[in-house]
Amino acid sequence: MDWTSIAVLALLVASVSPSHAERAPGAPPPPMPATFSGVFDDNMVLQRAPAKAAVFGTAANLTSSTATITVEVSAAEGPSKAYTTTVSETNLSWKVLLDASEAGGDYTITCACSQGCVNSSVGGKIQNVTFGDVYFCSGQSNMELLLHFTFSRNDTLDAIAKGMYQNIRVRQFPHYGQPDPTYIVPSGMGALQRGASTWLGAGQALALEETMSICPWCGSANRSVLVSFSAACWYFGQALTDELAKMNDGAAPPIGLIASSVGGTMIELWTPGEDMGNCKNTSCGTKINATVCSTLYNGMVVPFINMTVKGYIWYQGENNVFADTGNSMEHTGYGCMLPNMISSWRKAWSLEPGTTDPLAPFGVYTLAAGTSEGHGTHMGAFRWSETANYGVVPNEAM
Repeated sequence: MDWTSIAVLALLVASVSPSHAERAPGAPPPPMPATFSGVFDDNMVLQRAPAKAAVFGTAANLTSSTATITVEVSAAEGPSKAYTTTVSETNLSWKVLLDASEAGGDYTITCACSQGCVNSSVGGKIQNVTFGDVYFCSGQSNMELLLHFTFSRNDTLDAIAKGMYQNIRVRQFPHYGQPDPTYIVPSGMGALQRGASTWLGAGQALALEETMSICPWCGSANRSVLVSFSAACWYFGQALTDELAKMNDGAAPPIGLIASSVGGTMIELWTPGEDMGNCKNTSCGTKINATVCSTLYNGMVVPFINMTVKGYIWYQGENNVFADTGNSMEHTGYGCMLPNMISSWRKAWSLEPGTTDPLAPFGVYTLAAGTSEGHGTHMGAFRWSETANYGVVPNEAM
């Protein structure tokens, strides 16, 4: 991806000249010369080899048009490696591709403006970073439903307490609709306890008490951060761990789960604006205001598309079930919108060669045939449209 062409949310624009470096009492500190985007934090998982993981962020207080960012990756055991890149004058952003790394490890990664910034010795730092497989989970309330509300949660909690699933690390992202694509976000977004890391291992998340509710309908806080995580996303990671452990003498690689979902939303909100016209009979301008379409893609998907991932998990549809189920071959309705969104996401994530696979696995949870999700006579046609009208996946359309 040509990073210099990306329009980034202007987070850090104030410039402090050397002659005015002293702050007035009570004034906020100047922005750091180099910071990681808020999708990065302590305890996180970066995508393992053969793909190359990426780290990116912003710079501020430039004194040169050729400001340089140095990213250093230090292993708890072994040598460190430094990478350099220049800062985009257009939007003060930077990005570095790391060498492909095998699963595991304990790394500290720092970023600093090594040339062309005021106070260049100050920068960002993330610790206890490991490499594994990263999955992006998204959708509406089906995906957002908390582990707390599931029947088998106690089996999971008991297993974690006994030391199982310590390879899984989770990251909850908050509701963040934006009118324009937002590639850089502030740090701390999604932390369920003030000051805590936004990425947590299974054991850490189980031990940490939630003090800030993640969504309006999720109920009161004051419970384990783990049980406030997406149930569908977690159970996918748990099942994947079980299967990988069977194949590898009980050992599964680190798995990073990112949950970015909003209840009561339609697929049109999760689709990039430039691709909305690929399908006819969408709900933009009818059931929902056209200005709202793409806002969740802009604010809750775009911040992650420069991060290398292994695959995606999607669970959505209740708010589209009464709309046109459509047909992928006729480019109408949900039968077109879902494969259109999948194609858009894969294209955006894989623009940088060597990062996310252009055909990275895309898992789709179908709506339940019965129960309260059933919606009577609508459900059969809708479940068919969730396969792009092929009846099975994968297929030519998705």
